[in-house]
Formats: sequence, structure tokens, C-alpha cells
Amino acid sequence: MSIPTSAPTPTSADTAPQPYPRLRQFATTAEGRPALLGCAGAALITMGGLGAGSTKQHDPLLDSLQLSWLRYGHGLVLSSVLLWIGVALMLSAWLWLGRRVLADRAVEYTLVATTGFWLAPLLLSVPLFSRDTYSYLAQGGLLRDGLDPYAVGPIDNPNPLLDNVSPIWTITTAPYGPAFIMIARLVTTLVGNHVIAGTMLLRLCMLPGLASLIWATPRIARHLGAKVPTALWVCALNPLVIIHLMGGVHNEMLMVGLMVAGIALTFEQRPVAGIAVVAVGMAVKATAGLALPFLVWVWMRHLRDGREYRPLRAFSVAASASVLIVAAVFAVLSGVAGVGLGWVTALAGSVKIINWLSIPTATANLVHSVGGLFFSVNFYGLLQVTRAVGIVIIAIALPLLWWRFRHDDRQALSGIAWVMLVVVLFAPAALPWYYSWPLAVVAPLVQSRRGVAAVAAFSTWIMVIFKPDGAHGMYSWPHVLLASAVAFGAWYTMNRSAPQEDRVL
Repeated sequence: MSIPTSAPTPTSADTAPQPYPRLRQFATTAEGRPALLGCAGAALITMGGLGAGSTKQHDPLLDSLQLSWLRYGHGLVLSSVLLWIGVALMLSAWLWLGRRVLADRAVEYTLVATTGFWLAPLLLSVPLFSRDTYSYLAQGGLLRDGLDPYAVGPIDNPNPLLDNVSPIWTITTAPYGPAFIMIARLVTTLVGNHVIAGTMLLRLCMLPGLASLIWATPRIARHLGAKVPTALWVCALNPLVIIHLMGGVHNEMLMVGLMVAGIALTFEQRPVAGIAVVAVGMAVKATAGLALPFLVWVWMRHLRDGREYRPLRAFSVAASASVLIVAAVFAVLSGVAGVGLGWVTALAGSVKIINWLSIPTATANLVHSVGGLFFSVNFYGLLQVTRAVGIVIIAIALPLLWWRFRHDDRQALSGIAWVMLVVVLFAPAALPWYYSWPLAVVAPLVQSRRGVAAVAAFSTWIMVIFKPDGAHGMYSWPHVLLASAVAFGAWYTMNRSAPQEDRVL
């Protein structure tokens, strides 16, 4: 007969609640391996960015830490290698996770938790692949110091913030709405002319945009009967969002998040709140306004089907109410900021950008490069012509698309995506993060393996073609060929259906 023994008394360590138990479990299972791989990549990007990123021209922090050698010679080579290895790891993790998503082996929580793992190291990085954050701070400094950023450029307010602004933007007035200018003013008011602190705080101000995107995308996907993990993989974890928008500190993050949140609210039959949120996004950057005409169709259908309004009356009420809401939002924000609508005239400032990412500029470059071998070509004269043609195409396409995609919510979302793609492709100039606009909207619509593979290839090409300091490699054929080869690898990886979805790519 055995003598019963008493059970061991649980210790305080055993009974104390573990913080974030689900997150801890996630990180220790196969489900979390892409998150850990991407986190390691993000950490390498942050480390390499100290030398190879868009750092300050005169960085006292690097000097005080005796790390200024990372920006020159062998130090720059080492920094660049670390950064690109980090990018490779993050892209591999993204594709690995995408394979799991296509195999229905990832749930919504997996995507959300992975976003946190990938983003955390980048919150400490210098600006990556762009120097725009320095322009944001300088423009906020203008308003802080009593100047109108819609009337004068940063050069009219000499201070340390001006030292890091790209030369072509020092004389350019701000093309951003009053909501973002207020944010920039708040940041510069809190940190003064401290560029490093300002950059970090400004990046934190972009987090609500990412949170809004993660909140709204599943709602839209479920509304349309789409798979939530696939939609989140396309937009929230896309390297154009994690590395470019958050790592590069771009106000597109706020604009895109607010726009998608407004679309979700409107689809859920809360059109007043939805239109108002999109209007706030438009007050960050005007692009969000492209969604508004399609949301009028959505609101009109709600009035027609829910309140039995006649179609013409329903449209009149939805359109006039939308205009009033947008006007009210801008009146309040402009009044609080103490600025007018001068930013609208500054939207043409993008003509200063010349690269191959928009069709008109690419066409002018191609004709100049090839035609110049046989006859004399006036590049800038040709550029004016191709850009004018692009504007005409946009002016014709937008109303046609608005009328074509009017019948239901899926069509409305498709129309917004098409309009944004047309604007990015045919505008005078484009930058990599501009393509986050249509990607954020099209995410709930891209569900097939072929569509996901196309997104993977394009996003990878755009990611690799730009350099960490904000320059691009589109005039270097070896760089273009390398980016194209990597993009093909991404397409092949996502397009093939292999049984082993968990293998590191």
C-alpha cells in the first residue's frame, strides 16, 4: 500500500500571470518563425542604416559614439552589406509567410503579431530609402516659427532642420494638408530643432496609420467575403509599408490608414463617420480624396435600399452631404492650423522628380536614350509633352472609372484601386511608396495565387530598385537586372505550389 504524497505547492513564480502568453507561445512555435526571421532582418537594417541609410549630413550622435566611420569607406561597405542582408531576410520572411497564407496555415493573429515583430527594430532606425522626413520637420518648423509653409520654403527659415533637407525641396512649399502640417508643427514644438528626436517622434506619429490599416483591412475583407490573412499580407506586411512607409517615415502611412478606415466605416453603413475620416486623410495628403467619389455611390445605395429613396434623390443627398462634411473637416483643421488652401497649388512640386516609375517620365527617358542614338532629342521638351499626355489620360480615365465601378461595394473598392493605380502610373512623377496607395485598397480583392505572386514580384522590384540613402538605381543596368532577377524569384516562389510550405526561402 503506497503512501500518498502531497502535491508540490506552487510557487509565486508558477502562479504569477505571464505577460502576453499568446505572444510568447507564438514566438516559440513554427507559426512565429517568419516573424523572428523578419525581426532579425529588421534589426540588421537598423544597424546598417546607421551608415548606409538616409542619415544626417552632420550627425553628432554618430560622432559621440565614435561610429562616424560607418558612413565612409570600408565602414560604408560594411553598413551597406548589413542593411541589404536585412532587406533580404525581411523579403524572405514575407514570402515565407505568404506561402503559409496561401496554404491556409496562417490566421489573422499571425499576421498582426508578425507586423509587431518586424516593426519593433525599425522604430529605432534612421530614415531609410528617403530623406523626406527632414523636409517634414523643416515644414513643421516654418509653421512653428510663424511662417506659412504654403507660401515659403524651408530655406526662408534658416535653422539646423534645414541642413538635412534635400536641395530641391528647400525652396518648395509644403504640398501636404493642414492635418499633417499640424503634426509636424507639434513635433518640432516638442523637440525644437533636434533632428534625431524629431525623426523618432514623427515615426511614432505614423503608427496610428498602420493601426488603422490593420483595423480596417479585415473589416473590408470580411465584408467582401475575402480571406483576411491574405489581405493583411498584401498591405500591412508589404515591404513597401514596413520598410518604406514606417522605416522611411512617410506621411502616406497616415493617409493610407485613414483612407482605408473611412472606406471600412462607409461599407458598414456609417457614411458620415467614413467620409469624415477620409477627409482627415485628405488633409494629410490629397490622394485620399480619390476615394470620395466612389464612397458617394456606396452611400447612395444605402439611402436607396435602406430608406427607399429614389436613385436621383439618394445620389443628391449623398453627394451634397459628402461635400459639406469635407468642407467642414477642412474648415476646422485649417482654422486650428492657421493656414489656408495654399498647399493645393504646391501639389505640382512632384514635377521636379525624374525617374522611371511613372509612364510619362519613363517614356521620355526611353525615347531620349534610344532615339538619342540616331537623332537629337530635347529631353525636357519631350518630358513636358509626355507628362501633358499623362495628365490628359488621368482626366479622361477618372470619370470613366467612377461611372464604370458604381454598382456594388466590391466595384467601388475596385474603382478606387484602379483610379489610384492610374494616377500613380500617369502622374508626372512617382516614388516607390506611392504604390502603397493602390496596394492598400486592392488587398481585399487580391486572393488568387497568381494575384498574390504578381504583388510579391512588383513589391520586391520596387523595394530593391531604390538605394537606402534615398537614391535610385534605375539608371544602372546591373542594378535594374538584379532587381528584376530578385522580383522574378519572388514571383516564382509565390506562384509555385509545393508541398513544403514551412521551408525557409
